[in-house]
Amino acid sequence: MARSTLLQIALAFALSGCAAQRPGAPPPAPKPGAAAAHPPDAGAARTIGLHFVTRDDPFLDCRAHARVERVIAVDADPIDAAMRALIDGPTPGEEQQGLYSPFRRSVADPATPPLRASQVSVRLHPGGEAAVVSFASEAAPYLLQAICARTAVTSSIELTLLELPGIRTVRFAIDGVIIEEWDA
Repeated sequence: MARSTLLQIALAFALSGCAAQRPGAPPPAPKPGAAAAHPPDAGAARTIGLHFVTRDDPFLDCRAHARVERVIAVDADPIDAAMRALIDGPTPGEEQQGLYSPFRRSVADPATPPLRASQVSVRLHPGGEAAVVSFASEAAPYLLQAICARTAVTSSIELTLLELPGIRTVRFAIDGVIIEEWDA
């Protein structure tokens, strides 16, 4: 009886459109067609969140837990701005705090140069909820490396993109071919 009541409450909650929000998560995107309460001023700025790896990984899971904010122009493409800022890496002050970029060298091939924003493209899957991040073949060593190093790369991108309105999942590809299964 109690289980049935809990299921009914959960179903009612889900159907009502209410949802819990992760602490620190950006507010939900406005519904299509909804007018903004205050239209942005020309030249105004907004912030985006970026996720970097820390030298002292407190969780020992190689993920990019550290979050920083960057200011971008209100008319800038948020995906492009986020990816460029992420690949550019932490500021010198953020580096002094122990943040680092997993895009500066690949452990799979140390001769691979630092990743450039031009070697990575992001496209939204039809419907817009899935972002596909495609690495050019010359940048593939950043995805095809030991699991901890690969996790640093993919979690930096994934956690950053998931903060942007409308993106619910992130998939990775090499030259447009989606990686269905990662080698361990």
